[in-house]
Amino acid sequence: MTLLELKKMMMKAKKEDKTKANALMMLVDTIQKLQKEDKNQKDEIEYIKQGVKKYLKLLEDSEKNGVDVNDEKQIIQSIADKVLPKQLTETELNGIIDRLIAENPNKPIGFFMGELKKKFGERVNMQLASQIVKNKLKK
Repeated sequence: MTLLELKKMMMKAKKEDKTKANALMMLVDTIQKLQKEDKNQKDEIEYIKQGVKKYLKLLEDSEKNGVDVNDEKQIIQSIADKVLPKQLTETELNGIIDRLIAENPNKPIGFFMGELKKKFGERVNMQLASQIVKNKLKK
């Protein structure tokens, strides 16, 4: 998926679905801001991935504050499913963390977070992983 494809989707949605058009407009704007702010000039897909993650986080925060963003979230999630690697489930993450702790019982939280990042990269929701590791290390 390219930025041009997202813009075309946005233009088409303007005629058919205002909610989708607004969500795509916000996403495109987020991606373009990331491109302008970054001096390293990464591949376009990297900015799209960053923009999708950032916008999803914003929608999740809005949802926690009682704002109904379900429609927008579904639209952006459908794009995320196309551009982001499949996330590990909470069950999978628990199993991986259990094994890491069993193999390295006296290591600090930073060690486990580093191992997860190194071995699984973008497939790990690091916020969720941090909560799981903290809870397991307390026991």
